[in-house]
Amino acid sequence: MNNDVIYKFANKYGITRLEIEDDIQYVDTFYHRTPYVAGPSMVKLKMPLQQITELAVLDLRLEEEYNIRMNNPAVKDAYNKYRMLLALVR
Repeated sequence: MNNDVIYKFANKYGITRLEIEDDIQYVDTFYHRTPYVAGPSMVKLKMPLQQITELAVLDLRLEEEYNIRMNNPAVKDAYNKYRMLLALVR
């Protein structure tokens, strides 16, 4: 993901501090020590409670909509057609 997307997200949700920390491990050999990224990068962020609550509500809404699509074939078909139309417009 490029940094513009991250900064746009940070501005939208009022994130005041953002720290990205790589999970760096080291391989020691007889002659030298080589660093490598062992796992996913971790992010520390500071944001207002109201904004994280908004994200949590959005996540619940998305999960509910996903379950509706998966349990109703007609809704799933209509959603797929909608997505295809969006892709054509882009």
